[in-house]
Amino acid sequence: MPRSLLPGLPTGRGGRLLRKCHDKSLISVSLCPSLPCGLAALRLAGRSLTALLPFWFPTVAGETGVRIEVQLDLGGGQEPLRLRTCAQKPVRLVRGEWPEGLAESVDRRYEARNGFDKGRVLFVWTVGKAGIERPVACCCWHVHQGNWPLCVFDAGWARSVDDAVGAALVERVLFGALRRLAADEHLRDRAVPRPTDRLGWRVDHQDGAGDLKARRDWARAVAARAQRDFRFARLEKAKRPRWAREGFYAERSF
Repeated sequence: MPRSLLPGLPTGRGGRLLRKCHDKSLISVSLCPSLPCGLAALRLAGRSLTALLPFWFPTVAGETGVRIEVQLDLGGGQEPLRLRTCAQKPVRLVRGEWPEGLAESVDRRYEARNGFDKGRVLFVWTVGKAGIERPVACCCWHVHQGNWPLCVFDAGWARSVDDAVGAALVERVLFGALRRLAADEHLRDRAVPRPTDRLGWRVDHQDGAGDLKARRDWARAVAARAQRDFRFARLEKAKRPRWAREGFYAERSF
């Protein structure tokens, strides 16, 4: 996979920042201050995120960019979480520390369709002692013209994260954020609103360059993750959006 984006920059444990960013001040919200911390709090996050996430939408090369800078406090002394886009705090993931194919998906999304600058990868970060942050979950996504559901290109959590917690981070925080975005007028381009009760998931090994077998292996891993970890159901070609007729395309209702 070519690494044309900011070439020569190092990677590190869990991923390393690619460049220094000057972010807006953090907006802190409590997901459920009356409940114990941890997984129970994350399970309520999807409901809370609909109203709490303060996205803003800069114009990037004539298209709509997305930005978010929010701290999610779980309470009970738990490490807080921070939700940002790649454009604000970008990172290159270390492949061995993430599920198969996910680090490559992030690289691909950075480079395709100006995804890096448009903020088309969402990251959840934990904030540890001395303010040290590390990425623990991410979601690559796409918005297509028309009233289609927002589309996931890949998503998952770091291998160091407990599976139940990682799944909650993706489902409640990241997928919740996408559903919130789907309802925003900045991403609407037709009279009919985008659906907010479902998401798509697409992967096509024909996208990109490089060894064909490697691309097929990557696509299989990503498609399997969509179905196994997140219960997306594959659609037959006749029921798909026209732009997703080739490769793997699935949807899931929420």
